[in-house]
Amino acid sequence: MWFKRQSKPIQNALTGAPYFLQSLDSVDATDDQLERITSICNEPAVYRWLFESRYSGQPYPGSSAAEWLSWGADGWINQTHFAFAVLNAEGRVAAACDIKDTNRDSAEIGYWSGAAHRGIMTNAVQAMLELGLEAGFRGFFAEVHQENLQSRGVLTRAGLQLTERSPRRPFYLIYECVMRMREHPGSC
Repeated sequence: MWFKRQSKPIQNALTGAPYFLQSLDSVDATDDQLERITSICNEPAVYRWLFESRYSGQPYPGSSAAEWLSWGADGWINQTHFAFAVLNAEGRVAAACDIKDTNRDSAEIGYWSGAAHRGIMTNAVQAMLELGLEAGFRGFFAEVHQENLQSRGVLTRAGLQLTERSPRRPFYLIYECVMRMREHPGSC
């Protein structure tokens, strides 16, 4: 296993509240967690950018939350992708982020966060990137819709740079992070 399961403490940049970035396979599929995930994924901003087209305007179903937890656990077991939950002090899911593949030179990342946890996503993405760099990844990228200003802000604050328009998805932009060994070891 080249990417070890880990838990990393992080802090909400706006409130100072403590959170934990934890490998998704360690999150139990309790009714409470499934309801939290389903609720967050149905929040207007999360749903609009991530799930509206996938579910043809229908609500994000609870069954998808369970499938997502299973997908996350499978990624850790098979070392094919690496999903993390951001847990609040009570251990409830507040946000999530993932490294979607094993391309160590340029792995795609993604993330979402509940509106009640505004201020946590940049630190969560930075913590995930740090863990990825420690595991041997050298570069990351994200595709984001040009109108998704909140997500673009997260990527910029996390150290990724806008590099180009997506050649495969109209209206999407690509942000990239490449490890700079000499200038800032372990950071974008």
